[in-house]
Amino acid sequence: MITYNYLLQTMAQFNKLLTINFSSFKLSRNLMLLKKKIDSELAIYIELEKKVIDKYAKKDENGNAVISADGIVEFDNDENKDAYIKEVTELKNTTLDGFEKVSIFEDNFKDKKDIPAPSDMLVLEELINWE
Repeated sequence: MITYNYLLQTMAQFNKLLTINFSSFKLSRNLMLLKKKIDSELAIYIELEKKVIDKYAKKDENGNAVISADGIVEFDNDENKDAYIKEVTELKNTTLDGFEKVSIFEDNFKDKKDIPAPSDMLVLEELINWE
């Protein structure tokens, strides 16, 4: 099941996969199309999260959400903080449709040293069929 949270957690491993030179143009193209789909979904997530932040965050004198230098959202009260956490958690757990897994075969790797570690393969199993 692919959710916003899954995409946020797997981007490092997926981006690492995009640096590999594969022997198949079709595979490289399919990975690029999958990357565009992921980027599109994450852009939607960012916009939705901004709305939740604007709804519950403490505001400065200009009416903008107060966010610390290290990215921590500030709140006027615990009620707003709890509501924010609840909505963001629900947002992150939203199931996303329209993702087609890309199949990668061992022969697709020009250099066998590029084959991902089993831990990376496991993380990406919702996006990639490892053959």
